[in-house]
Amino acid sequence: MKKMGRQVRDRLAAVGRTDLAPEAHGLVLSSFKEMRKQDVIAVFSATEDRDDTIWMPGSMLATIRRAGPDHNLDELVVHLIREYGAAPLFGDKRFVRYRRERERELPDGMARITTIEYMTPIPTSNRRRALCLTASYGAPTTIPADDERLEAYELAFDAMVSTLRWIPPEAAASSES
Repeated sequence: MKKMGRQVRDRLAAVGRTDLAPEAHGLVLSSFKEMRKQDVIAVFSATEDRDDTIWMPGSMLATIRRAGPDHNLDELVVHLIREYGAAPLFGDKRFVRYRRERERELPDGMARITTIEYMTPIPTSNRRRALCLTASYGAPTTIPADDERLEAYELAFDAMVSTLRWIPPEAAASSES
């Protein structure tokens, strides 16, 4: 959290916007607080400033979703399809994907925050546990939602998620040897 806060502050200073540092610091703190509440198990974001780093105004979080005692996650998937238009990712039924948008007021104007949710069952869990990946990115509302750059962000997130492969524990252990 501290490292990310420093990186955000440094980037703002590099573009001459130190006035946004307090707001950015608050966003970092609230993000980490929310991640702790949601039991986030991993965060994926461009954090290293290298020549091969692809900078996107977004990140991806990983959590584990658990079914209730009397049912598996099939009912949730049906709900996501009906209520949010969830669909298989690139036609792959192992992944269900849906997106939401909301607007947020920032010091420089309004931003559209897009959230893309992905869910895939964890093997051997009888669809009682699922890996959930949540990708989020923001853009000023002055940029149309169908802007080709924003569509490229979504395609990049979709492509990253589609590469997920489960490795059996025995195979993972032997590959580390």
